[in-house]
Amino acid sequence: MQRQQPPILPPLYQLYQQQPTKAEGASLRAGQQSRKVGLGACRQMAHRELMNMGAANKSSLAELLLSFFVLHQPIPVLVQAGYRVIAPDLKGFGQSDKPQDASLYIMPNLLKDVVGILDQLDVQKVHCVVGHDWGAALAWQLAGRFPKRFERLVALSVGHNASMFSLGGNRQREKSWYMLFFKFPGVSEKGLQRNNWALMRQLWFTDEPQVAEDYIADLSKPGALTAALNWYRANVQLEQFGDTKPRPAPLLRCPVLGVWSTRDAGVLEEQMTASARYVEDGKWQYHQIHDAGHWIPRDAPNELNDLLINFLKSTALSKL
Repeated sequence: MQRQQPPILPPLYQLYQQQPTKAEGASLRAGQQSRKVGLGACRQMAHRELMNMGAANKSSLAELLLSFFVLHQPIPVLVQAGYRVIAPDLKGFGQSDKPQDASLYIMPNLLKDVVGILDQLDVQKVHCVVGHDWGAALAWQLAGRFPKRFERLVALSVGHNASMFSLGGNRQREKSWYMLFFKFPGVSEKGLQRNNWALMRQLWFTDEPQVAEDYIADLSKPGALTAALNWYRANVQLEQFGDTKPRPAPLLRCPVLGVWSTRDAGVLEEQMTASARYVEDGKWQYHQIHDAGHWIPRDAPNELNDLLINFLKSTALSKL
């Protein structure tokens, strides 16, 4: 029997507002490739997981890690602790497909990618979805839209989309200026690459030249930079920058752990702590990591690993 396709969902900023427009629906249907959408768009499954999980771990319950670049550090620790870990290269990154059409990156398509992967692997429930940066934005939506499939959520750095600018105010708008810059196709690609990627080095890697080389090498691959920018072009809406009140959204009923780091230059603490209003009472936990930048998995891997293990093992919520 053929499994039911994941539902067609509206773009990120409309997920809790309305159904997709006719044009959006037609675009989604035209881009569907049956159940191959997940593995086709996110081709490289975490090969370390598939090699190491063993017969005892081939269950329908798994942990799902979602990130732009740097969420691979917890994989061996989680596997050693006995968990099955799935960490796909998301669309546009690593060895996954890198379509240049920004419309293919709207949140409904990204959600279908992930749900398609789980279907292909016969994973019926995810014990915990862990997301960082855009992976966190995706994880919030997965847990909210598929509550029967995702039992827990860990959001690193990025809180619930509905509270990003409304509570961060002008300070968050200033920090997020680059999102508007990324909305201009061609212009932002040229600007980032000009003078040997000088702007990217200046913005995010002033004190980390070797880290910069690693990211730049990845983004220099054919189509990679445009693919990365397409996440912003498809899902960051200009009207979001004018939000002065939190957007309405239904409560998440699963346990949620929000993690933010004190040296994060891109997002404020308020947008993470305010996410508690979108989680059912008693289900929200918050942990602040000191002396770490935005890339928590890279800057504080040991502290993060301990947080994940404790959160996964806990049956009753307690302060971490």
